[in-house]
Amino acid sequence: MVRASEKWGRRIEEGGRRLSGRSNSVEYGGGGGDNGGMETDVALLKYRADAADQRMERIEGKLDTLIARTAAMPTVNGMWGMIATVLGLCIASVGIIIAVLTWLQGFHH
Repeated sequence: MVRASEKWGRRIEEGGRRLSGRSNSVEYGGGGGDNGGMETDVALLKYRADAADQRMERIEGKLDTLIARTAAMPTVNGMWGMIATVLGLCIASVGIIIAVLTWLQGFHH
């Protein structure tokens, strides 16, 4: 599988070769004292900036999702509160069962 960055890298190189093959005539922007390498460098920088923007947008989207999910999760104090509630209910249930059994045992004798 070809990675996207490799694919874009090849496209930029091909574009650079096309740009460097052009003459420095007025039709292509005139002669500026360079051999077209500047256009290739600028095209590469533009591509990299666009790719970085796309990655940042994906990261920001993932962070927004992560923040939304963690906001819905209970806090540490909330978890301890839930554990205490469950333990309290268990202890109360055992106490009620013992009380009922003791009360019923009084009828037996």
